[in-house]
Amino acid sequence: HAERAEPARCPTGAWCCLPSDSLHVQAAWCGAIDFFGAAGRQGGGRMEGKTRGVVPEHSAQIGLRTYNESTMGFNIFDGPTVHEQGAVAIAQQVRGIVGDRPCYLTFDIDCLDPSFAPGTGTPVVGGLSTHQALQLLQNLRGVNLVGMDVVEVAPPYDVSEITALAGATMALQQLCLWAYCRR
Repeated sequence: HAERAEPARCPTGAWCCLPSDSLHVQAAWCGAIDFFGAAGRQGGGRMEGKTRGVVPEHSAQIGLRTYNESTMGFNIFDGPTVHEQGAVAIAQQVRGIVGDRPCYLTFDIDCLDPSFAPGTGTPVVGGLSTHQALQLLQNLRGVNLVGMDVVEVAPPYDVSEITALAGATMALQQLCLWAYCRR
């Protein structure tokens, strides 16, 4: 994690830099209040964030391949939308949504298709390619990052180490965004 502000511990175990807007690049919907009665499941941080200062209408989730009727006010760009509109166009829309507000960027490696990142606990087919993810991150230049992370890389499932390579590359791109913000 890289953070500029004092972090707050979310009940899911993730570090959230709040209050800020959030950009969440991942495969599975993160926002349902209840999931068959299970508390603290993966991705519960979006709901926690909403109750602690994240403004959903100025936040985005990108690359989802699961469905939930309620967006809870978050801007959703699912995997098929990224494939149809292109990563550059999505990044432009996201920059407009976030504006110059402080923003936390989390990159969940499962937003990538398992053919590019099999080493995750939650692989979902139909995801972004590494090329699309790089285009997305590179075109977020100008977003006011206050923190960032790369999550869900699972070495036991990463037999060819391509997931680790993808995760390290996404982290490097986030650091480049961070540096661009501070020049």
